[in-house]
Amino acid sequence: RALRSPPYTPSYNGACEAGVGSIKRGAEQSAREGGRPGQWTLDDLEAARLFANEFGRPRRANQSPDEAWRARMRISAEERDAFAATYRLARLREERRRSSEEDLADPRRLARIERAAVSAALAELQYLKIRRD
Repeated sequence: RALRSPPYTPSYNGACEAGVGSIKRGAEQSAREGGRPGQWTLDDLEAARLFANEFGRPRRANQSPDEAWRARMRISAEERDAFAATYRLARLREERRRSSEEDLADPRRLARIERAAVSAALAELQYLKIRRD
């Protein structure tokens, strides 16, 4: 199953492109060091991935991506189930709230509904605090 980026969110897509660019530069550097400029191998790509995970510091974070992943707070099966149930209800509420919108099949409208439902579910479970300044 493919992981798709959220539709109509250029900042997310831009972050993904920046990550891909980092891996490409690392693979090219590895290939050059191996005397094969422009001819990447799987080993070059893996070396670039490992380097980025070990030494990358997105937005000047104190942890590498690998360290942040290992230190993450894992959720339990119960928390996952609670989120899924809360999301389903939030989505139904959001669909009803927006039912007067004309084009029900518009992908942009559906993306707005999904984003609003995810935010509402996270806030309801107190995993996310939304401030309006």
